[in-house]
Amino acid sequence: MSVTLLRCVAGGSALLALAASAPALAQGGWKPDRTVEFIVGTSPGGSIDRIARTMHKILNDQGRVTNATVVNKPGGGGMLGYNYLNQNPGGHHVAVASLTMITNNITGKTPIKYNDVTPLALLVSEYVTFSVRAESPIKSANELIERLKRDPGSISIAVAAALGGSNHIAGGMVIRAAGSDVRKAKFVVFNSSADSMTAVLGGHVDVLATSASTAIPQVQAGKLRMLAVAAPKRMGGALAKVPVWKEHGVNAVFSNWFAAIGPKKMNEAEIAYWDDTLGRLVKTGEWQASLDKFLWVNDYRNSKASRKYFEDQYNEVKAILAELGVVK
Repeated sequence: MSVTLLRCVAGGSALLALAASAPALAQGGWKPDRTVEFIVGTSPGGSIDRIARTMHKILNDQGRVTNATVVNKPGGGGMLGYNYLNQNPGGHHVAVASLTMITNNITGKTPIKYNDVTPLALLVSEYVTFSVRAESPIKSANELIERLKRDPGSISIAVAAALGGSNHIAGGMVIRAAGSDVRKAKFVVFNSSADSMTAVLGGHVDVLATSASTAIPQVQAGKLRMLAVAAPKRMGGALAKVPVWKEHGVNAVFSNWFAAIGPKKMNEAEIAYWDDTLGRLVKTGEWQASLDKFLWVNDYRNSKASRKYFEDQYNEVKAILAELGVVK
């Protein structure tokens, strides 16, 4: 707080009022003055869509945004959504992005790169889980590792929705950590996680690599057996009894993350507004309840930290995808 401001304050109550208004002062007074659009580059129903709609509801209920809407722009590996975002510079358009923003660029599917947008906040992560159908002869993570060591091509792994995505990367990391050649692995690609799960349940593919929220209902129904999760440590809730790969001597930790991004052209006041708003969002009870409901992991980082994270992820993931043979 500047000396000039302090001299303008008279009394303790005024000091408290000024302190309460500090975020607004830091933002240069900017706030949305027309409709805010939360952009989703996929069809309704997936994780990106759920996150956008959760953000929309909480911020609308708080009065942080009014007359806001969620706009789905599916197609082009997210490109339609990102293009629409950048056609609307300023602070009134916010998109939800995932790891695919980076992987699709590395694999040549889309031209947009992480520095073509403005990172606003890293929000949550979904760690990749590995499951087999209940009748599978593979009873444990150790048994799967041993079979991968002997012959990685003898085990088929279902992934969605493309090679180079988080499920493919996590599977490659497990195979590599098991000491096998990832290029000999047998990955089967499906259009959606629901399709890949159906294939495993039907016995057509051996292993399902997918997010926890996709697999856990079938695990609880006794139709799938979850072998391991690619998390750094054991998780809680419905995953409390599921071991992590590290417990089996396999250094495989990988997740699909989700972030809020703005158009490339945003000014500092607009960035500061969303930095403050999203920082408050992740502390709400409603947001915490959503984490539990959808098995999301809190991974919040502010705008500056998110930009650094995107850069680090790009370099790390590019090396992994090169090993998997999908870098263009």
